[in-house]
This record gives sequence, C-alpha cells and structure tokens, in this order.
Amino acid sequence: MQFLQDLMPSLRLSRLAPSVLRKHLFGEETETLASLCRMMIDSDGEYSSLLLAERILNAYESLEDDERLDFFQMLHADYNIDLQTVRSAIDEYEENQDAGHLLQVTRAAEPLRRELLRRINLAPQGTARLVKMREHLLDAARQHPELKCIDIDFHH
Repeated sequence: MQFLQDLMPSLRLSRLAPSVLRKHLFGEETETLASLCRMMIDSDGEYSSLLLAERILNAYESLEDDERLDFFQMLHADYNIDLQTVRSAIDEYEENQDAGHLLQVTRAAEPLRRELLRRINLAPQGTARLVKMREHLLDAARQHPELKCIDIDFHH
C-alpha cells in the first residue's frame, strides 16, 4: 500500500501540461547555462533531460561570441577528465586486469562533456544545433588551441 501512496504524486505530476511540468521541475527561466548543464548531468529522467537539452540549446543560441567562448572554456575546465581518477583507475587495472577494472579505466578516461553532448543531442533538432555549436567551437579554437580537445567530443 505504501508503494502506491508513494507512486501517486508522480502519476499526478505526469498528467500535467508540459509547460506546468517544466515550471515545476525547473522553476523560472533564471538558471545560468552552467547550472543547466550541471542539472543535465545530474538528471536521470528522460523527460527532464529533453527539457534541459532544449533549454541548454536555447540558452546557448542566445549567447554573444565572448559568452560562447566562456561556455567552451567552462566545458574544457569543468567537464574534462580528472587525471588523478584516470591514473588511479589505471593503477588498479595494472594490479587486477579484469573486466570491472577495465570498465573503470574507460569510464574515467571519457570526459564528462561527452555525456553532456550526448544528452543535449536528444533535443528536437539536437544534431543540427550541435553542428552549429561545433562550428562556433572550431572558430574559437583557432585563437584558443586548448579548446581543440572539445572537438574530439563533438566528433565522437
């Protein structure tokens, strides 16, 4: 019985109109692009991921050139691999070369921004919009070569 009582609020919530559900899930349109990206990574719901992907793309598309550069620098700094985690996973794999330790190495070696881009791609017109974002990235990378590593994730 407790299970059904716990389930009822989520069932009522799922019948709400998308705009009401969006407001319930995310409040007003005041979140920064960085906080939207963090919410996307922390999200585990398909519907909320679609809403976040759309909001991230809309927010990105409203940026000026200097703000786009800030966004790409944030992707580079905050969503890169953690070298210490990779080293630790490799050390553990060297000691015990089983499937579980190999999985830890591969997970640690994948930048978090790759998962972010995969989720953003789920939005309507996501691929086309990410292609445009990649064009902006390639332009920015001409003057900021450290951003070229982000293109690997777009390409992937």
